[in-house]
Amino acid sequence: MTDKKPTTLVPEVAPRNLGGLVVALAKTEDGGSEVVAWVPTSKSWKPADFSTGEVLKAREASKEVLIREGILKLTNEEQYAEIEKKIEKEKAILDGVRLADQLEMTKLQLKEKQYLRNKLKLAEKELFEARQKFFKKKKK
Repeated sequence: MTDKKPTTLVPEVAPRNLGGLVVALAKTEDGGSEVVAWVPTSKSWKPADFSTGEVLKAREASKEVLIREGILKLTNEEQYAEIEKKIEKEKAILDGVRLADQLEMTKLQLKEKQYLRNKLKLAEKELFEARQKFFKKKKK
């Protein structure tokens, strides 16, 4: 960590997720750079005690993390696009649920038809047997 005041983030290195902490490289007034960490409570970058190597090895912070932490602000158009994506995703989920419900209803209807067919066959068999008994008695 240096005493040189960081000015802006180094644009070539995207903010990284280092153990749940968003870190980045910032240019300093003297033309160098230093590691900074995002402090959500103050919504600012503060010098951090990590090496440049640790920052470069870390995964890039996702867009969702950057938005959630207040680092990345979406324009109205981007917000609208994000909302549209969520709506489309929810519609797809609801369509899937509807299809699953329809499938279950179809299965139930098929089971009911099969049950009624079996019941009809049984009734026909009983009727046939009853007729046979009747005619056997009538012949005697």
